[in-house]
Amino acid sequence: MSGSRSGDRRSAARGDFILFESLKLQNALIPCLAKRQDEEVFRSLAGALGRCFPLLRGIAGWADSWGQYSIVSDHSGEKTSLMGSDWDKLPGSDGWSREPVAISLPSSAGAPSVTSFVIPFRDGAAVVGFLGLEAAAAAPGEAPDDVTVAILSGAIAPLSALLLERIRESRLESMREMTATALQRSERRFFDFIEGSHDMIYIADGQDVIALVNRAGEELLGRPKREILGRHFSEFCHFGVDRAFFLDKLHHDGFARDFEETLTRADAEAVFVSESASAQRRPDGSLVEIHGIIRDITERLQSQKALWESNLELAAANSELKRTQLAMVQQEKLASIGQLAAGIAHEINNPLGFLISDFRALGDAATSLAATLPGESEGHPGGPLGDLISELPVIIAEMDDGFRRIKEIVVNLRTFARSDRDGAFSRYDLDDGLRRALVIARNEIKYVAEVVLNLGAPGEIEANAREIDQVLLNLLVNAAQAIGGENRGVPGRITVSSGLAEGLAWVEIADDGPGVPIESATRIFEPFFTTKDVGKGTGLGLSISYDIVARKHGGTLSLLNPGTAGAVFRVELPAAKGLKDGDAAT
Repeated sequence: MSGSRSGDRRSAARGDFILFESLKLQNALIPCLAKRQDEEVFRSLAGALGRCFPLLRGIAGWADSWGQYSIVSDHSGEKTSLMGSDWDKLPGSDGWSREPVAISLPSSAGAPSVTSFVIPFRDGAAVVGFLGLEAAAAAPGEAPDDVTVAILSGAIAPLSALLLERIRESRLESMREMTATALQRSERRFFDFIEGSHDMIYIADGQDVIALVNRAGEELLGRPKREILGRHFSEFCHFGVDRAFFLDKLHHDGFARDFEETLTRADAEAVFVSESASAQRRPDGSLVEIHGIIRDITERLQSQKALWESNLELAAANSELKRTQLAMVQQEKLASIGQLAAGIAHEINNPLGFLISDFRALGDAATSLAATLPGESEGHPGGPLGDLISELPVIIAEMDDGFRRIKEIVVNLRTFARSDRDGAFSRYDLDDGLRRALVIARNEIKYVAEVVLNLGAPGEIEANAREIDQVLLNLLVNAAQAIGGENRGVPGRITVSSGLAEGLAWVEIADDGPGVPIESATRIFEPFFTTKDVGKGTGLGLSISYDIVARKHGGTLSLLNPGTAGAVFRVELPAAKGLKDGDAAT
C-alpha cells in the first residue's frame, strides 16, 4: 500500500512539475506573438524555446505568403530554406496531433540530420508552421525526454489556436499588402500607358459624359482636363450627327473600329480623327461605359488631299496635253489644206491671168471689128452679124465680171491660206479679215442665209493673221450650219458687226438659228463637245478658236445669249498700240 501511495505521490509531483514548467514556458512564448512579421514571430519563439531548454535547441519553421519554406534555430539564428519535399514530411490532415511528432529534418546549422520533436500548425489541410526541439550540436545523440516533450506540448497546446489565428492574420495582411502593391503597380502601369500614349484615350459613362481623358486628349482638343471632364462628348464634335451615328453603332454592335469624325478644338479649328471604341452594355443593350482611343488623322488627310490634287493636276495636264496634241493635229491638217489651197490658187491664178489678158484683147478686137463693118446706121451694122456684134459688149461685160470674181476668190484664198508657220504677229485689219472669210465661206452661206454687214471699222490689231482668219471662218461656218440644220426652206440671216470700244476691237457674228441650250452653254468651248448631228462636226472648231483668241492673243470669245433663239458670238481683241476709240473710223 505504501508503495502505491508513494508512486501516486511521485506521479502527482511529476504532473505538477510539468504543469508548472508548461505555464512558465507559455509565459515566455506569449510575448513572441506580438511581433509584426512572421519571421520575427518564429525567430522569437525558437529563441524562447532555447532559453527554457538550455540543453536542447529550439527550432521553428514557417511558410511565407510567397510559398517559401524556412527553418530557424535559436543557436545560430541562421535561416535555412527547406525543400518542398521536406516540408511535405510534416503531418497532414490525418497526422494532426497536439502531441509533438518526431521527425528527421535538416539541421539549421548545416550539421547532419537529427531527430526533432515538432508541433505543426495547419490552416485547413496546409501546414503553415511548426515549433519544436532538437538535440544540440554538442550532443547530437541527446534527444528530448518524455518530461521535456510533455512540457513542450503542455505549453504550446493552449497557444495553438492563438498562434494559428496570428499566422492567418499575418498571411492575410501579407496578401493584402501584396494585393495593394500589385494594385498600385497595375494602376501605375495603367496610368503610364494612358498618359504616355500619343493618341487620345478617354472613358465616358453611359450618357457619353467624359469621366477620364489623357494628356494627348488635352492636346488634341486644345483644352485642360477641367474643361473636358464632366461634359458630353458631342460638345466637342463638329457635326453632331456623327456622334449620334457612332453611339448608335455602339448600342448595336458593342464596338466601333476606325470611325472617322471631325472634332473642334478650343480655337475653333477642325481636327479630323479616327476613333475605335468598345462599350460595356447591360443585358438590354443600354450603355454602361465607353472606352475609346482617338487618333489625329489631319496630316494624313492633308497628305491624301495633296495627293488627290496632284493627281487631278496630272489628269488635267494630261487632258490639256491630249487636247493640245489634237489641236496641233487639227492645225497641221488645216495648215496642209491651206498650203494645198494656196498651191491650187497659184495654179489657177497663172492661166486665169492669160485668160483675162486674152479676153481683153478679144474685146478690143471685137470693138474694132464692129467699127469697120458697114451697117444700116453708122457704127451699127445690120443683119445677123450686126446683131451678134451688138451683143458683144454685154457678153464681154458679164464675162469680165465673172473673171473679176474668180480673181477675187483666188486672191482671198491665197491670202487666207498663207503659211505664217513661224507664228509671228503683225498688223491685222479685222474688217478685211471678215471680208476674206465671207468670200471663203460663201459656198456654205449662200444656200441657207443672207449676210448683213454692220462693219464699224475697228481698225488693226496685233495678231497672227492665219489664226484670226481661221477663227472668223469657223464662226461664220458654224452660223451657216446652225441655220441650215433647221431645213426651214427660206433663207435665214447672219449679221456680222464690228467696232472698237475701250481699247478692244470687237466682232459679233449673230444668226437666227436654233441657238445654244443653257445646259450646253458651259461646255461649247470644250474639246470634242458639239451640238451637231453625228458625222457633221468634230467638236474642235470652237475649242481651237477659243484657244487662239484667249490664250494666244489675250482676248475673249464668248456666247452672249445662251438659252435663246439664235446665237451671238463675240470676239474681243486688244487694239494695236496707239489706236484709240474712233481712230479707226476716221
